[in-house]
Amino acid sequence: MALRCTWAVFLVLLATSGFLHASRVEESDDDLDGEYGAGELAVAQAHAADLRNRLTEVETDTGGGPSAEAIVYDLAGSLVADDLYWYQYDAFNRLACVRLKGTLEFDADGRVTGGAPGAWRAHFAYDGLGRLISKQVPWGAHASDVRWCWYYYDGVRRIAEVFRDPLMVGGGIGGGGPPGGGGYSTYTD
Repeated sequence: MALRCTWAVFLVLLATSGFLHASRVEESDDDLDGEYGAGELAVAQAHAADLRNRLTEVETDTGGGPSAEAIVYDLAGSLVADDLYWYQYDAFNRLACVRLKGTLEFDADGRVTGGAPGAWRAHFAYDGLGRLISKQVPWGAHASDVRWCWYYYDGVRRIAEVFRDPLMVGGGIGGGGPPGGGGYSTYTD
């Protein structure tokens, strides 16, 4: 199978506002006849952005008709929700939590107006200097299985990442690890 990708960018400026429209089309040549024709469309995407260079819409067509993805921003300009996820920020506008969007609904200012969020996908913590110091993500089939990652710094440079994987048996590097399963792995710069 051969694959061809085509990009196009259009800039439209209006008197009161403007937007950038970009599109990408991937076509496949499934029968390898050298023809990229009808019936061989892999995916087509169109993106629209406002004057602040924020995505305002992503439209995807995989052959069954286009579907539009709603993108929501808050008053600070941070991405609050896309088609899959709900993003939450701390008081310093740093990403603190990512959850599945669930049935949440938002107003024009990015505030939740109703619905229920889905399961969490990541939690982040920062130190007093604003550096990322830990991340938690669900890991494995059980909701209680969580993979931890701690980040260590020498000034502003990250020098080590330590992972605790709840599914790792035998304890990681050197065979050591906490009792009851799970283990630690260290990666350094």
